[in-house]
Amino acid sequence: MSDLLIDLCLRAYPRPARDRDGELLRDLALELGADHGAVREAFGLLRGGLAQRWRHTRPRQRAMLAVGGAGLAVALLAGPAVAAPIRVEEEITTCSADPCS
Repeated sequence: MSDLLIDLCLRAYPRPARDRDGELLRDLALELGADHGAVREAFGLLRGGLAQRWRHTRPRQRAMLAVGGAGLAVALLAGPAVAAPIRVEEEITTCSADPCS
């Protein structure tokens, strides 16, 4: 799950930056994610990628970039809560006598 989250947030970077530094950023985020949490590192990748895109975007397109970035951040926050495993309890009965088998 954390690999997928990191890979998705890495796509916030422009393609040339991903081609140049993508593997390094991914490996670093996964390594730090093991200590600090994958969601925190995913936010860092998302923020860094959107910041690079912001610098190279025309002023008219910045509103769309801001709305898209906010949507991604909300989805990232909701993701772990939605994807949390469901705990199912099961009652198992056993018989000590032979007729139950």
